[in-house]
Amino acid sequence: MKQISRVYSTYSKKHISSLPTPSILLDLNTLNKNVANHSNLLSCANQNIKVRHHTEWHRTFQIAELLLKPTSTNGAIAVSRISDALFYEKSKKFSNIFYNNPITQDKLYDANYLNEFTNFCFEVDCDAQLRMIRHFVQRNSRSKFSILPRISVRDPIGLDYLNEETFRFVAVAHKTQNVNLVGLSFHHDERKCSASELLSVIKSV
Repeated sequence: MKQISRVYSTYSKKHISSLPTPSILLDLNTLNKNVANHSNLLSCANQNIKVRHHTEWHRTFQIAELLLKPTSTNGAIAVSRISDALFYEKSKKFSNIFYNNPITQDKLYDANYLNEFTNFCFEVDCDAQLRMIRHFVQRNSRSKFSILPRISVRDPIGLDYLNEETFRFVAVAHKTQNVNLVGLSFHHDERKCSASELLSVIKSV
């Protein structure tokens, strides 16, 4: 193995026009930021202050326990990756897992597995996803899914709040076989609108 011939440091990558190889290029801005973050973590630890789990480490049962709802009698946790949901399911400490992203075709088998052992639910935000779920259930009659339509006020991603198409979408989801409509997932909603406003429409659609 060749020894590294030289170490270069700079405050900006654009200052470097050429480098002999092998070399190491250090971005001092990033390095200083990381050092500052590490110092902040040590300071927090010394003062017994808890930081968000992804700031300090990833996927541990200990930090997951800190995320449990304080009034919950059984574990409830929200995750942004299916792999995290599978990880926490193995701990047998979490009976409620919420995947806070719209589902995709490649994740339906994992979602089906998770729903066998936990109260697993995920978001849907368009007709294509709902059709995908319905087709999956038709091919796998024992499959069951718990979903939350993603309602958005300002974000272009998701269903428009109190829109006629949204009412229709929720009604179809509610009537879909082996699909349990467990609630609504609101995004970017400063008005804190009530889910009951939309759910009440189901009866009239």
